[in-house]
Amino acid sequence: MPARPGRGSSATRHKDTGFSEFIPSGDGLIAWNTADEALEALLRVEKNHAFHSRKARELAVEHFEDRKVLQCLLDRCSGAS
Repeated sequence: MPARPGRGSSATRHKDTGFSEFIPSGDGLIAWNTADEALEALLRVEKNHAFHSRKARELAVEHFEDRKVLQCLLDRCSGAS
């Protein structure tokens, strides 16, 4: 679903390329492998867009927030665990 003007985050549906092993999917971010699964994901999001948008925002903050990502990168570069 394309982003809508004036809306913060938007739920996403992505072909599962292995990311679901590291990032939870199901609410806000829905992984799919077949055309039927992609259609099901689209219908789920359209049915409850506000819920999936909220979950997508929560997931983005939890996994991609700049301070967390940068700290992890710096730790890896410095050899810290």
